[in-house]
Amino acid sequence: MKDANTGKRTVPATRARLRAGKLRTMSQDLIGPCTLYDLKNGNTGLILPGEAADLPDTFYIEDEGDMCLGLAHVQQRARPHIEIAYLEAPTPLHTLTKRSA
Repeated sequence: MKDANTGKRTVPATRARLRAGKLRTMSQDLIGPCTLYDLKNGNTGLILPGEAADLPDTFYIEDEGDMCLGLAHVQQRARPHIEIAYLEAPTPLHTLTKRSA
C-alpha cells in the first residue's frame, strides 16, 4: 500500500501497537472485528480477518486498546490491510456510557 501524498509504501510505525478493535456502521451496528496499528504517517492501519464483510468508506472504530470510539474514513484499501484517517478525534468510551446512563 502506498501513501497518497508521498508515493512511498505505508508501513507500521517503528513501535506499532497492535490492538483489538471492532468496526461499526454509521448506526453503530457491528460490522466485525479487526486489528488496529499505527502508521508512520499518523494514520491508522486495519487488518481485517479472513473474508470480512465489505467495508463502507465511512464507519466507526471501537478501539479496545485505547478504549475509544471514533469516526473514520478509508484512505486506501489493500486487503487485508486498510489505511484509515479519523474524521474527528476519538471519544473515550467511558464518557459515552456516562451520557447514556
